[in-house]
Amino acid sequence: MNIPTLTPALEYEIISSIITAVGRSVTLTYVDTRAICPVCGGTNPFCPTCNGNPTIDTVATKTITANVRWKGSDRKIYRPEGQFMDGDCIVNFVLDTVETYEILDAVLKNIITVLVDNRVCVLENWYFKGSPINRVYLVLKQDMDVGGQRIG
Repeated sequence: MNIPTLTPALEYEIISSIITAVGRSVTLTYVDTRAICPVCGGTNPFCPTCNGNPTIDTVATKTITANVRWKGSDRKIYRPEGQFMDGDCIVNFVLDTVETYEILDAVLKNIITVLVDNRVCVLENWYFKGSPINRVYLVLKQDMDVGGQRIG
């Protein structure tokens, strides 16, 4: 019995259709550009513009449609070195083109927060899947903050 194989284009179409059908909006907040403080040049620790940091970040957002899976609070992964939680949420989405892969890789390195189902999360890890690469998986942890300061 011969099992038919899928072409990469058909595989992409199927995966994209599934994610579009069940996906939800996810907002990525990331550092778009970083520049030296125009007021003090990053040398004044009391500068009201940069608060003593040598650089000022320009923040941008990108909204994507993704498949979202929240893990149960007690679900653990068992490994020889012990048990641990691998994120609170896994988000996966498809890439449009190969050029998007290079742009997205740069964006993921500068992620500040990810907004999923009105919950603020931080990016713990990401990986690319598919042959050729056509999907991105983000492993997120819910950010518990108090007064703007992250705890944990």
